[in-house]
Amino acid sequence: MSVGENLIDLLESIDKEIDLAGRKKDEVKLLAVTKTVDVERIKEIKEFGLKEIGENKVQEIEEKYDALKDDFAFHMIGSLQKNKINKLLGKIKMIHSLDSLSLIEALDKRLANNNMELDGLLQVNISKEESKSGFYKDEVEEVLEQMHEYKNLHIVGFMTMAPFTEDEAVVRNTFRGLYELKEKLAAKNFDNVDLKYLSMGMTHDYKIAIQEGSNILRIGSKIFGERNY
Repeated sequence: MSVGENLIDLLESIDKEIDLAGRKKDEVKLLAVTKTVDVERIKEIKEFGLKEIGENKVQEIEEKYDALKDDFAFHMIGSLQKNKINKLLGKIKMIHSLDSLSLIEALDKRLANNNMELDGLLQVNISKEESKSGFYKDEVEEVLEQMHEYKNLHIVGFMTMAPFTEDEAVVRNTFRGLYELKEKLAAKNFDNVDLKYLSMGMTHDYKIAIQEGSNILRIGSKIFGERNY
């Protein structure tokens, strides 16, 4: 199937899940994950109203930025090494993968030095998988309490990845855990924090994510097909 056909099917599926969950269509954003996808194929999604894309590597953002910057806003969704921060500045709308205080501090400092601001999501390792980075659930509040120290990097929500498993209950508990954490902490007033976004749900688990409160879906394979890395 073509990119367009895949996207039509996906958008219909997302709308159906939103209806079943009793949510509003404008509550949920589809972020097209474009890692390893060439510029011309990415441009095919423009006619479907998609204006934001997610990349996992700084190098790919650099390579595609000039060709796509007029049509799409970039999100950084992969791990960011501190020595690559400068290459990213001014090129992204949001970073989903703030997984350590040292990264937050370094990013805020570079933003301040360049008179820039940026929205970011804390990556939360709800399932405590050793293979995944991110803050544990019981560390998040302490991080938010420290955000008043930073003026240029603003925390606007959380991101997580569920374990890759056929056990739907495990996936659901992961997403529900992050939603409940957001609701609990959103009721508190932290400086420089506005918990609006939950970035959770990918090609294999986006339906559960919609049911459990996600409002940013990171989907690639279901749009562009399976990719060989």
